[in-house]
Amino acid sequence: MINKFELNKGKDPQQYGIGFKEIWEINEEKHEEGMVMHTAGWP
Repeated sequence: MINKFELNKGKDPQQYGIGFKEIWEINEEKHEEGMVMHTAGWP
């Protein structure tokens, strides 16, 4: 739709990225295959 109707004509698109802030190496005994933990806040 953006290209079809030229909705971005004369606009500066937002620049952002999603990625890892840190990559950890953990003890294999504590690893759970497929485990995903979502967190929020600081730290």
